[in-house]
Amino acid sequence: MKEVAAEFNISTKTVGKMWSIAKTQMQAGLPVDVQCKWIGNSGKKRGTVDTQKMLAVPFHRRKNMRALAFAMDVSKSTVQRWLKSKDIRRHSNAIKPFLCEKGKLKRLKYCLDHITSPSIPINPTFHHFYDYIHIDEKWFNITKEKTTFYALPEEPDPYRIAQSKAYIPKIMFLAAVGRPRFGNDGAVLWDGKIGIFPFTFEAEAKRSSKNRPAGTLEVKATTTINKDEMKKMLLEKLLPAIKEKWPGPRRDVIIQQDNVKPHVDVNDPEFVQAAQEGD
Repeated sequence: MKEVAAEFNISTKTVGKMWSIAKTQMQAGLPVDVQCKWIGNSGKKRGTVDTQKMLAVPFHRRKNMRALAFAMDVSKSTVQRWLKSKDIRRHSNAIKPFLCEKGKLKRLKYCLDHITSPSIPINPTFHHFYDYIHIDEKWFNITKEKTTFYALPEEPDPYRIAQSKAYIPKIMFLAAVGRPRFGNDGAVLWDGKIGIFPFTFEAEAKRSSKNRPAGTLEVKATTTINKDEMKKMLLEKLLPAIKEKWPGPRRDVIIQQDNVKPHVDVNDPEFVQAAQEGD
């Protein structure tokens, strides 16, 4: 026993305790396990989450760790430990559209209308949507009030200016995509990208400046998007891009819009005529 204690640098009393435990386990027909039981059982006991107290805290007071810690009357580090030990979880929540019964029926009807007739009722199959083009618009700020860059130590800081921080210029883009085409071997035959088009116009500079003389053509963002601007975009940018990039025949191509007011009517004579040209 003294030799074992000297080899592992422990006391003979500890060796005796371990030997007693091992003999008891062998007599009971159990595998010998003399590992230290202190691991995970020493120190201050970890507090658990008071679930009833947390359930009483409304969700708008649980948006971040600091707010939750204040509402639960604990420290922020305690909330961090709860999260690490999976006593609580982080949840990203997206707002859902409110649908009335009429709206639900319309969505259901839209789905049913796109089931191909020959596949009913044996094997209902949705339309392939290879003849659809989806378009959408989005506003983008030309710059941000505050942003971050990575630069070299000796590199000068970038200098950005705006007329006013409260009125940073915006520009709208229209994006159009279709369903991609793939070959039998998985190769991409067409990526489905029609294009992204900015709502801009050219205007002559009214006054001279250090940057350009008067009369120079400048590209400016269109600040008001109405039905006329949308029709101009479809006629001058979108339709030519579709005719240039669309794979195969363009006889029955459907442009899917959402329901915002500036969108062009499907029966607009000027749009219908321009869409039929070149087919």
